[in-house]
Amino acid sequence: MLTRFIRTQLIVFTIVSIVGMSVMVFGYLQIPTLLGLGRYTVKLELTSSAGLYRFGNVTLRGVQIGKVTSVVPTEAGAQATLVLDTSPRIPADLQAHVRSVSAVGEQYVDLLPRTDTAPYLEDGSVISVRDTEIPQQVGPMLDQLSELVDSVPKERLSDLLAESYQGFEGAGDDFGSLFDSASTIGTDFARIGEQTRILLDDAVPLLDSQVQTVDSIRQWAHSLADVTGQLVANDTQIRTLVRQGPGAFDETSRLLSDVKPTLPVLLANLTSIGQIGVTYRPSVEQLLVLLPNYVGQLHT
Repeated sequence: MLTRFIRTQLIVFTIVSIVGMSVMVFGYLQIPTLLGLGRYTVKLELTSSAGLYRFGNVTLRGVQIGKVTSVVPTEAGAQATLVLDTSPRIPADLQAHVRSVSAVGEQYVDLLPRTDTAPYLEDGSVISVRDTEIPQQVGPMLDQLSELVDSVPKERLSDLLAESYQGFEGAGDDFGSLFDSASTIGTDFARIGEQTRILLDDAVPLLDSQVQTVDSIRQWAHSLADVTGQLVANDTQIRTLVRQGPGAFDETSRLLSDVKPTLPVLLANLTSIGQIGVTYRPSVEQLLVLLPNYVGQLHT
């Protein structure tokens, strides 16, 4: 027969076991997520799996709201199935980023809505590949780095390292300033990201007009090539002109300086002659009409 103390122990053990199993089922194993209770399913189209895996986290602006339940290959890349909480509601106009949560490549999906208004994601919604962004693949980058290292002759590698050390020695402060400035520029660009996007959108008509006038631009470039070709052909004459030009300008300047005292008097006298010509213009015109005939008669 069980004593009261033993019965109490069994009851406490049962309660603790139930609580522990509940925590494991609902917290660790995420059974409600797998069963779809209080959740809805969304498809995410990707150009590649980008290292995304089953049971990866799904976040909304960094706050976890769901899980990745499957990642399958498709003809265009890959498709991930996301199981999301029904609350909060997520706008359908969004950008989905596949990001790394750690250096060992644990990937997760971060949803970044562009607006806070309807329409919202619902069961069966599809996030198009044009609204997704995947991280840069490390493998191809390492392959290119390996090819770059292999392109350096091994017997010159020590010289390269020594020269690099001498070149960058003592430049720590300069690199620090460079990185700080780059960070400031990045922050400023992030602040004006929307204005930059509008500027790029507004530049589309200008670029389209340039495409439409490509024949005119090509003709202008051809004409410019002819002009530069002519300049190359006359290079000797142009060089002579450039060498002798300053001397000619000096001579012209001295000539103008020499005639400067008498030039106003000459111009004044020419003004008087011009006034006389205006006064006798009819007679001068008549003389110019008759003079050719008179000269012709003299020759005959």
